[in-house]
Amino acid sequence: MREIKIQSFLTHRHITNLFGFFDDEEFIYLIMEYMSDGSLAQRFGRKKVSEKQVAGIVKQICEALKFMHIENIIHRDIKPDNVFIH
Repeated sequence: MREIKIQSFLTHRHITNLFGFFDDEEFIYLIMEYMSDGSLAQRFGRKKVSEKQVAGIVKQICEALKFMHIENIIHRDIKPDNVFIH
């Protein structure tokens, strides 16, 4: 619940917006912004990603993390996506 509360107040162009949530006995459902490009894995699949594309993605991630750190939020779940492992 703490993470949901934090996510719902974050507004940054590189952070997906959380609009709300609901739950049942088994799951928590998040109502999030629709990302038309999908995930990185969907966007790039097994295609080779150029250094320029990777640099752009890393820059966006760093900008979002910097914003979170300014807001005194530490993201504890940053890990590489297998899209970059070939």
